[in-house]
Amino acid sequence: LSAIVIADATPAFTTFQSATCTTPLPASLTACSATTQPGVGGTGAIAWTLTGTLAPGATGTVVFVVRVNP
Repeated sequence: LSAIVIADATPAFTTFQSATCTTPLPASLTACSATTQPGVGGTGAIAWTLTGTLAPGATGTVVFVVRVNP
């Protein structure tokens, strides 16, 4: 796989806190960045863009943190 974009959104009744790519990246990926994200305390779309290729059977992880609204 190449030109990988992972998209998600903050769930209902939560606010965004952070979005990250975990390390180390699989050897065949050259970069990972959170390219779309709401401001801290906001809501909305989150996207990560990965460059390079993801080899068959390889895995990686992206993470976002939200706070549940009171």
